[in-house]
Amino acid sequence: MIAPTFDELSNKYPNLKFIKVDVDKCKETKNKYMVNAMPTFLVLINGQRVDILTGADAGALSNLVHKWSVNCPTQVSSPIPGQHDILHFIDKGQCECLNEKDTHPLRHLLDGNGPLVSDCDEQLLINLPFVQPVKIHSILFRGPAGGKGPKNVKIFANIPVTLGFDAAQSSEPVQTVDFSQEHLIALKYVKFQNIHNIQLFVEDNIGGGEQTVIEEFRIFGTPLKKKTTMPPVNVDNLMRELSIDQLIQVQIKLRNETENKREDLRQMVGRRYRDVLDASNAVKRLTEIASELSILLNDTKRSFSAQQNSDSTCEYTKRTVVNAGRCLLLLHTLLPLIV
Repeated sequence: MIAPTFDELSNKYPNLKFIKVDVDKCKETKNKYMVNAMPTFLVLINGQRVDILTGADAGALSNLVHKWSVNCPTQVSSPIPGQHDILHFIDKGQCECLNEKDTHPLRHLLDGNGPLVSDCDEQLLINLPFVQPVKIHSILFRGPAGGKGPKNVKIFANIPVTLGFDAAQSSEPVQTVDFSQEHLIALKYVKFQNIHNIQLFVEDNIGGGEQTVIEEFRIFGTPLKKKTTMPPVNVDNLMRELSIDQLIQVQIKLRNETENKREDLRQMVGRRYRDVLDASNAVKRLTEIASELSILLNDTKRSFSAQQNSDSTCEYTKRTVVNAGRCLLLLHTLLPLIV
């Protein structure tokens, strides 16, 4: 299967955009790019096809992607070797920023349409969820000249809800970063290995003023490898691709598997039913033995009372011995049922 390789390459080369197209639904696209075999991989630059690969060859696909990743004119450079700008892994629809100015919100900063500016005071609380787990290596904050850029920033990780300012002020972060000397700061990498979201609490700015301005913000790291899942089975395609004999074999196999499952269920129910019957019989026998034991004990008690008023010591002794023996036999039978 080529799908896992395609997904892995999409994570490895974040500077390229990977798109899957269902040619049965997008017939115009299929005809436009003359796709006649499956799978077909196209390389497009500004909407124009510049390369093509057909067939499920993982090695050839990897070479194709690597070639165009190196030659791509829009490739985004990273100041940190081996790390990528992972801002495009942020779920922008779920982002939140407290105390942002309405005219300069967080969304403008993430989209490259302007700075993020604080409103009532210098503090900002930014919640950034990711569409998939990532490793975070470094963070870059850059403000304008004049001291309005962020200074002390608390970083929290994997908190499912947005913190309030009071909670952020009093809580212990994963790391606190000082941006007064440098714009790009490396984080404690071992503490940011499986990150689903981060929250950035900007406590103050470099100049100590009432307004904080962020003109550039970037996160460098790598995405974690996605878990591969089995693709859904298209029954119509399956029926078209298999011969009559193959379909008959599939039907026989499904019938046998169903019958085996049914027989396993039948045996399991039978075992449970027998266990219930055995337990019921044991309780019934236990009740009978307890009743017999009670009768024998009462008989022994009466015999003892009669002996006190009679001279027939021999008869009393004989009956007492017999009853005692019966009691012992009943107890011998009773003990295994109790244990």
